[in-house]
Order: sequence, then C-alpha cells, then structure tokens
Amino acid sequence: MLSEFLLCQKLQRKNFDEETIKKTIDYLKGIKLIDDIAYAKTFVSHMFLKKVIAKKNIFQKLLQKGISKSIATDVTSFITDEFEYENALKIAQKKFTQIKQKSKKEFKCQIVQLSNFLLRKGFSYDMIFKITKKINSN
Repeated sequence: MLSEFLLCQKLQRKNFDEETIKKTIDYLKGIKLIDDIAYAKTFVSHMFLKKVIAKKNIFQKLLQKGISKSIATDVTSFITDEFEYENALKIAQKKFTQIKQKSKKEFKCQIVQLSNFLLRKGFSYDMIFKITKKINSN
C-alpha cells in the first residue's frame, strides 16, 4: 500500500504526464486502493509496535511520506507518554542486555551507549533519563 503522495512520486519518476497521474489516483481512490488514513494507521502500528521508535519520529516519517499533519496527528494520538515509555523500556532492556554481553566497558559507558541508541530511536532526553535511571536501579 502506498500513500497518494508516494504513488504520485513513483508515477512521475516513470515519466507519466500529470493528467494520467491524476486520473489514476482518482480511480484508485474511488475503489479504495489508496487511502491515506488506512496507510497511516498501518504505518504507525508497524513502526511503533514492531520497530519501536518514538512518536515524534513516526510523525516526521508520516509527513515525509506525504501524509497531512491532521491525519498524522490523529493516527499517532493513541500513543500516550506512558505507552511510549513502556515500549522504550522494553527495547532498552533488550538492548542493554546485548550491550553488556558484547562490551567489556564499564557500566557508565554501557549506559551512554544505551542512551545514544534511544536517542537515535527519537526518544526524548527526559524519557531516556527515566529509563537509564530504572536500569541503573536494577
């Protein structure tokens, strides 16, 4: 499934004229093969539940895929801070176990590695601080 924007880009790269692109998109919308809302919902569930990246990164990726801000806001609204924290903690614990097994560095360096990993996933400094504090207490 593609968003309207992505399909338009793909057709432009294949040198279709604007009129053909518009007719194609209108036709596919008419038979419900293009639906930006459904696309965004699927994308969010995949990115948040499978890849575990932060809400703000998911929002940015949706915008990059041509999804409107209002749709992106609607489909990411179910991701609460609490839900995001639980997901981030789960992935952080898994990653920290991997870091401990691979790295012979001291604990502080391992925590820095974990923090950098979470930053790349798009989590806020506050959330990373809470997570590292929780892991530090274990």
